[in-house]
Amino acid sequence: MSKTLTRRPGAQQSPTTLSALRRELARATSPAEVLAVAEDAGFDGPPILIGGNGARRTLPLAARYASEWNAVYIPPAEFEALNTSLDAMLSMEGRRPSDVRRSLMTGCVFGRDRQEVDAKVTLRTGGKRSVEQLREHGVVAGTPEEIQEQLAAFSIAGVQRIMLQWLDLDDLDGLQALAEAVLRN
Repeated sequence: MSKTLTRRPGAQQSPTTLSALRRELARATSPAEVLAVAEDAGFDGPPILIGGNGARRTLPLAARYASEWNAVYIPPAEFEALNTSLDAMLSMEGRRPSDVRRSLMTGCVFGRDRQEVDAKVTLRTGGKRSVEQLREHGVVAGTPEEIQEQLAAFSIAGVQRIMLQWLDLDDLDGLQALAEAVLRN
């Protein structure tokens, strides 16, 4: 059974099946011919995720090449500012803002109540930072309600996908409670 290929918009219509593509690739005699066959079929290569917070280097590269931009450890206001800059850079590259997914990877400190949150923050930081200081650095930290509020703020800032680093590896009950609190809405 032959599968139909998915093409980028505007790609030529040949070859139309994986088996036809395999035949054409088998006839190619050089890397340049392989690339030409793939390009004619509408394959630009794998999706590219570019990560980082740099406005001078990272964002221009994401605007030109990425299918996803991934920021790391920044608060919602900073994400929103970089996101707005990326939109402008995409426009300059002739791309739409919707061409690049926006994601964030950040830390997570979750507790079922204030006492558990405070204890985890103290343990994680050696007592050197407060919950609020972690949040200022983009860490999602707090009780179920606070986590929901912070995730909503990131969504409003333009985050479409968020990866929360769960470092309490032995606290599977806490991870389940976090998932239930977040997925409840």
